[in-house]
Amino acid sequence: MLHLWLRGLTLITLTMALLLGLIVMLGRGMSGDVIAFTSDRNGANHDIYLLDVGRGLVTQITDNGNNNSSPSWSPNGKTLVWLQGGSSASFYAIDLETFNDYPITNMLISSPELEWSPNGESFIFEKTAANGWKNLFIVNADSREMTSLTEGDQLHESSPSWSPDGTAFTYSYQDNLAENRIAVYRLADKERTTITNEESIYPSWSPDGTMIAYLSQRGDTPKLTLITADGTVIHTLNFSEPLDYVQPEWSPDGSKLAFGRNTTDVLVYDIANQQLTDLTPDGFYDYDPAWSPDGTHLAVIESSDTRRQTHIVMIDVANGIRTTVGAAHSLSSDRMPAWRP
Repeated sequence: MLHLWLRGLTLITLTMALLLGLIVMLGRGMSGDVIAFTSDRNGANHDIYLLDVGRGLVTQITDNGNNNSSPSWSPNGKTLVWLQGGSSASFYAIDLETFNDYPITNMLISSPELEWSPNGESFIFEKTAANGWKNLFIVNADSREMTSLTEGDQLHESSPSWSPDGTAFTYSYQDNLAENRIAVYRLADKERTTITNEESIYPSWSPDGTMIAYLSQRGDTPKLTLITADGTVIHTLNFSEPLDYVQPEWSPDGSKLAFGRNTTDVLVYDIANQQLTDLTPDGFYDYDPAWSPDGTHLAVIESSDTRRQTHIVMIDVANGIRTTVGAAHSLSSDRMPAWRP
């Protein structure tokens, strides 16, 4: 049924070598020790790769002459979706049980990533319209039917993050005074409720649903704030340097937050103990943290010099021990690590 709908569209072409490598890799019954990432290690364009963390084996997934980025796993780990085509792109996917690959949206978009619903039935993504406004769309992962959630609002909606029960999501938008605010959108009544009254961006909903973390960048005191879904402030953490413009990453058990400071340090905040740990030693530039499914490690992108070479490093959160994983290529740019659930 899906393939009839897709007939006539341009499909991704996987070479036999890439496909066989993928079958061998995933046929080992791995779960939780695979990282998807994007890299230009085999040419001018970026492609999607899978990294077997334990064995250090890297398998190339795409080889289509396009720029491929932003890999994202479905909650059950059976589908991998990525953005193909650079600044005007579409989402593509591969079913890792059947090894079928297919376009998942039939429209050109400009989006850093998609956000899967907790049950894997749908996902939200951010589309930049021709007039420059950002709007949010929801897509049924099975039928591929797309529904606009905020199109026409002209409020620059971005950075969606689902509630754990899948009934709502939080996101950032600009109000009529061009001030960034955080809102909660409840799917049942299609209503938006603003929950912040200060400069606030990049919200991220905790795994237990009790808190939303967001960043504030305006003024001399950047900060990380934890609030409830109705806007009650729980805790605020102030910083003397700017924070990275990315969503804070919750550990799987919701006890910790990982985020970046000025694209040089990866910080971990233990919420119960209100303890902040800098996992980046002097002389390294770390960013884009991604939690392992068991919450013991972070995969981060590391650059140890001023050149464009970046590679994936595993950091043990308990002791800060760093391990380079995957073969680092000279002058290559490995980015956007995403653990398989």
